[in-house]
Amino acid sequence: MSKLEQYEWVNIWYDEANDTTGTRVLLVGDSIMLGSRKYVQQYAGKDIHVDMIATSKALDNERYAKELMYMIASEDYKLIRINNGLHGFHLDIADYEREYDKIISGIMEQYPDVKVKIGTTTPATVDKKPEEFSELNDIVLERNEAAKRIAEKYGLESDDLYAVTSVHPELRVGDFAHFKEEGYELIGKHIAEDIIKSLE
Repeated sequence: MSKLEQYEWVNIWYDEANDTTGTRVLLVGDSIMLGSRKYVQQYAGKDIHVDMIATSKALDNERYAKELMYMIASEDYKLIRINNGLHGFHLDIADYEREYDKIISGIMEQYPDVKVKIGTTTPATVDKKPEEFSELNDIVLERNEAAKRIAEKYGLESDDLYAVTSVHPELRVGDFAHFKEEGYELIGKHIAEDIIKSLE
């Protein structure tokens, strides 16, 4: 299986980039984060600036770490919230956990004063059957357990986004992964509330 998808992409967003006041946090994820970031910002409030790097790149893609570290170095972040899991299906669970661990340990080593939080990945469902989990979801569940192990290893907080989203098939668009706007708003509100709590 190829390490690359047919289309690889990265989306970087700086919120209120000219404002040096307030608290700046960074969301790291994929298209789910891309769809929900604006709602995270909406519910987090004006005193928290919600930046984002969302990408299709797998954890073992050397550009993933380079782009992520570039983003982290560019601002004074108080919190980095990261989740990963719906890309890079060429990785078996051992390779996935090893690469994820390298990313997390690298962030903590270079930025020891930044709070890091790990979120679980949202479910994978059957195309046109949003109420039915697909075979890929077994991989998602394995990866979520790996993410929790990494969080525990480094004494980090984790957030079970899978539990929040897995019970709402009505909020899915009907493909294997993505959500309607109401779904992204649910995710964004949840993450915003979690960020506020973590910053207290």
